[in-house]
Amino acid sequence: MNREQLVSFYQSLISFMVLSKHQVIALGAQYDLTPMQAHVLYLVDQPQPMSHLSSILGCDASNVTGIIDSLERKDFIYRTEKPGDRRVKMIALRPKGKEAREAFLEALAEACEKYMFANFTDTEKEQLSALLNKAVINCPNSKK
Repeated sequence: MNREQLVSFYQSLISFMVLSKHQVIALGAQYDLTPMQAHVLYLVDQPQPMSHLSSILGCDASNVTGIIDSLERKDFIYRTEKPGDRRVKMIALRPKGKEAREAFLEALAEACEKYMFANFTDTEKEQLSALLNKAVINCPNSKK
């Protein structure tokens, strides 16, 4: 891929991400969540250390603590100690958080299908998904 093609690719990718972000913001508002709270809710697909979330988001642990505090107050997430190492704080979704996360993913998929993939064949959608998964597999902090 030459430089011009790479620039064009990133412009398209950023447009895709911005459109997706607007969907996340709108969905989060339905649950009285800030954009970052909604983003965190999406990222917590299974119990994980808070430090892992901080690493994925690229922010200080104190920022994650504030986000988790607010999600805990709203009954979306709970905190616990890691078995065998109580220094490590684990986070996981409560039923309300799982329900909201599922609704987010469903609504995002629907919006993606309606707007972003409207001109794609089923084969092209499958190919794009496979290529994007392949593209991020070696990236730092990717969900492997």
